[in-house]
Amino acid sequence: DVEAFFDKWLTDMALEQREDGAIYRYVPFVGWFNGKISAGWSDAAVICPWEVYNAYGNKEFLRKYYPMMKKWVDYVHGAGEEEFLWLGGDHYGDWLALDAGEGKYLGATQKDFIAYFYYIASILAKAEAELGIDNSETLSLAKNVKATFRKAFMKDGMPVIYPKYDGLAEDRPIKAVTQTSLALILHFGLFEECEREAITDALCDLIRESGGAMTTGFLGTPYILHALSDNGRVKEAYDLLLRKEAPSWLFSVTKGATTIWEHWDGKNDRGEFWSKDMNSFNHYAYGAVYDWIFGVSLGIVPTEPGYKAVRIAPHPSRELGFAEASIETKYGKIRSYWYYKGDTVYYEFDVPAGVSATVTLPSGYTETVSGNTFHFAE
Repeated sequence: DVEAFFDKWLTDMALEQREDGAIYRYVPFVGWFNGKISAGWSDAAVICPWEVYNAYGNKEFLRKYYPMMKKWVDYVHGAGEEEFLWLGGDHYGDWLALDAGEGKYLGATQKDFIAYFYYIASILAKAEAELGIDNSETLSLAKNVKATFRKAFMKDGMPVIYPKYDGLAEDRPIKAVTQTSLALILHFGLFEECEREAITDALCDLIRESGGAMTTGFLGTPYILHALSDNGRVKEAYDLLLRKEAPSWLFSVTKGATTIWEHWDGKNDRGEFWSKDMNSFNHYAYGAVYDWIFGVSLGIVPTEPGYKAVRIAPHPSRELGFAEASIETKYGKIRSYWYYKGDTVYYEFDVPAGVSATVTLPSGYTETVSGNTFHFAE
C-alpha cells in the first residue's frame, strides 16, 4: 500500500513543475545537481500517475495529477525544431548501456530516438478517456508523433540514423540498430504489423551477436524482456533473465550481491570496479525486471484499475523450476504459483471474492474464476 507515498511525491513533482511544463530529473528540486530535463526521466510526470491509478483504481488520484501530465506532454510537444519529435535537448539517452564500448556513460542508441513521446501521448489519451475528457486532440497528437517518428527514424521497418542527430561529436559510436532501439519500437508499438517478425528476429540476432547478453542501459532494459515475450520469444527472455555470465542480473549475484547494481559491469569478471565516482551497488534501474517476472512469468496483469479484474497468464520455465508472487489489493490477495513435477506443470491461483480473473494457460486453456483457490495442471 504505497498510494499515499506516491501521492505525496507526485504532489512534490507537480509543485516543482516549471510554468512551461518542464520536469527536472530529481524531485524535490535540489539546485544545480537537478541536471537535465530528459526523456525517460521526466516522463515520470505521465507514467507514474497512470501506473498508480492502475494499481489502486482511484480516479480522483488520476484527476488530481492530470494537469501535470498534460503540461508535460505539451512541453515535449513544443520542444525542439520539429513539432512531433523532441530533437535536441540534453538527454541521458540509454544511460550506461554497454553497446558504446567499455567505460562509456551513454549507450550507442541515438538520444533523439528515445521514443517516449508517442508512449506518453498514448497514456495521456487513455487517462483522458478514463476521466471523461475529450481525447480526440491527444489521439491525433499520438498518431502524428508515430508517423513522424517512423519517417525520421525508420526505413523499411528498421531503425536508421536521423541525419540531424546532434550527438555525433560525443566520444562514442552512434548506432541505429541497437537492442534498445528495437525493444522500444516493439514495446511502444511504433511498428506496423508486417514488420513485427523482422524486428523481433533482428533483436534476437543482436542478442546472439553479443554472446547471449543484453547490452541495454536504463531505458532499454525495462522493456527488452517484454519485447521478446510479447512477440513469441519467451525462451529468449528467460535466457536473459537466468544468464549468470557478465553482463546479467545473476552475474552480480554470483559476486555476492544482495541488491541491484547501477552498472552491468559495476564489477567485472576480473574483479575490477567500473569507476570510483559513480558506481552504486544499490540502484533502482535494472530492478525493473521484476515487472516482467510478476506480469509475464507469474502472469498477473490488471485489466481494470485497482485489480478489480485481472488476467493471470503465466509462462513457466523448466529451467527456473518454480515461481510464486502475490499482491495485496483492496479486495484481498491475488496470488500466482507454478511449479514442475516431472513433465507436468502445476498451477495454484488465489483470487479473492470481488475480483474476476481470466486464467490463460500456455496450452491455450482459458477459464474465468473468482473467490477461491484454483488448481490446474498440464
